[in-house]
Amino acid sequence: VDVKLWVADWFAMMNNKFGGDLGTIRTCGEYFIHVWRALGLPVDEEPARPGMGRLMTVWSSEAIGGAEGTAYWETVMDIARRNSVTRIGRCGMIMGRKDGADLSAAQIMYPCMQCADIFFLKADICQLGLDQRKVNMLALEYVQQVDK
Repeated sequence: VDVKLWVADWFAMMNNKFGGDLGTIRTCGEYFIHVWRALGLPVDEEPARPGMGRLMTVWSSEAIGGAEGTAYWETVMDIARRNSVTRIGRCGMIMGRKDGADLSAAQIMYPCMQCADIFFLKADICQLGLDQRKVNMLALEYVQQVDK
């Protein structure tokens, strides 16, 4: 089984992780990749081992800021357009916020972006944490609306 690791550097910056310092966030992302490598999983272009999958790393800043970013941002805007601020705000716990908390504009965008990630990555299985279940529900509602 191949695994895509979405290294969400822009998301961490939006959520003010490490004080929003993108350099520190990227260092932490590199650490995550090294942990997988230390576990013996081939990373990106490293030679595959018999019977093992591979870890493909995808940095959000490169993917959604790159050539394929237009389709991603169109999906983000469509998700935002189809949902109220109240509905998006209910997804705030993915950022360690409570429902109804005072959210920054970036934190309103965050759930729309995370929902778009699910479609952008074209993954067969999407593994999110329990705290992110409301974004999974947002994605389910969205896919039912647009029949993706």
